[in-house]
Amino acid sequence: MDASKVIAASVLYEGDPKDMLVRAGKAPRLPERALPIITVPTLAATGSEMNNGAVITIDDEGEKLKTFVKAEVLYPRVAVVDPELTVTVPQNHTAFGVCDIITHVTEGYFNGIDGTPLQDRFAEGVILTVLEWGPKAVSDGSDLEARAQVQWASIVALNGWVQVGTNYIAPVHMIEHTLSALYDIPHGAGLAVVNPAWMRFAARFRPDRFAQFAQRIFSFGSR
Repeated sequence: MDASKVIAASVLYEGDPKDMLVRAGKAPRLPERALPIITVPTLAATGSEMNNGAVITIDDEGEKLKTFVKAEVLYPRVAVVDPELTVTVPQNHTAFGVCDIITHVTEGYFNGIDGTPLQDRFAEGVILTVLEWGPKAVSDGSDLEARAQVQWASIVALNGWVQVGTNYIAPVHMIEHTLSALYDIPHGAGLAVVNPAWMRFAARFRPDRFAQFAQRIFSFGSR
């Protein structure tokens, strides 16, 4: 889906399509036009079927680089989301997708601003949903109800609904993009390693936020 977004913009882009991508020391020149995009996800993970972002790996002057572009013209016109298309996804990639969904939500939850109680509950709801239904989808790939719930969580996690008003940034994803570019590991697998490690580091700076997360998600400290 992400490659299709970049291709749809490149067809009408004047100049080198690499210029629309985020790269160190170079401000991106975002595309202003794109061919109509229709997305059909076959994996519950990225949420790209319903947002305006695209992550892509390129060769940048001999260096392998995983980067991204976000532009209004990259919103899909239509998203055809059918959980039946995900039933053959292997167990490991199903689990990696769940890790991606969780990290999309925790990025804003821990890195955003305070004073967003409703968004906090949205985020917590997405996480609790995938913690309930994700293991079922991993255990039995043909469980269509589990696949549907995880797919819906994937959409909600990164279509902008959870992040609105939170001043969302994504350091964990940026770190992982470097890893998966250099070592060719699945994105969700990289996140499964990086996110817990980052959380251990970051908890010292926003202890109240992490305490809230522990109590609401894992019932830590509650009776």
